[in-house]
Amino acid sequence: MPTSFRLRAVRFGGAALVLLLAGVGECRAFLWWRDSIASRRAEKTLQLGASGLDWPRGDALEEPGLAFRARNSPEDLYLRLAADGREGRMLLSGACRQDVTFWFLGPDRKTRVWGVRLAFSRLGPPDISAARRFRHAGDAPPGPDLEPELVLAQGGSISTAPLPLDIEFRADLTGRDRFYELRVPFQRLFSTRAKSIPFDFVASSASAETRRWFEAQQAMPGYRARGPSPGPRAGGGRMGGARSAGTQAPEMSPPSPRDIRLSVSLAQER
Repeated sequence: MPTSFRLRAVRFGGAALVLLLAGVGECRAFLWWRDSIASRRAEKTLQLGASGLDWPRGDALEEPGLAFRARNSPEDLYLRLAADGREGRMLLSGACRQDVTFWFLGPDRKTRVWGVRLAFSRLGPPDISAARRFRHAGDAPPGPDLEPELVLAQGGSISTAPLPLDIEFRADLTGRDRFYELRVPFQRLFSTRAKSIPFDFVASSASAETRRWFEAQQAMPGYRARGPSPGPRAGGGRMGGARSAGTQAPEMSPPSPRDIRLSVSLAQER
């Protein structure tokens, strides 16, 4: 092989290696990327509840079907997760028995160490009647009464314990505006001087029984995946005649599993 050709091959190989490493770096950066929630400052401890804590509407970070907000006082972090649409209401209400967890990270800001979980999967079979009501009327049937629990990650295992008294959780699962609110002392978040607090919101997959029910609904004759359609009417014309039997209710599927990685940008003292 001529010397000049070998040099060109070496240079090409080196350039390819640099591009490959750069791509790996970008992928690693993407894996650890977190959308940021801008927190509002509170000068004192706030009481959870619709009337006790003000959540400005313009501060929400929106994910499909969900809206996250944050506030912080000198001692505590406050989080609010509200449903936005049918899928969000189904998820937060536990109708499809998906466990939902707020995970908080260790000092490395990467490892999930502890969290607050609603273990809907322990309630038995999914609430199929609730799913029907979500489908046909856009209704929001009341969610089950379930106490949150503390989850601890230890190596590859997860243990549970009652929620400590210094962590406060409130859920409203009775109306159309489903939401969770959470207060966590900064002393539990491994850093009292950080300018941001990372956390993850995780929802498990719907149960196998729930998925089978949805699949059966979609397999019904005449099911339309794109939602309701007026369709042709007997007797001709758009205004008269009966609706044909070929139309069905809107597309229905269980809420997707979620693994949402966020960071709260803390409001600093004025």
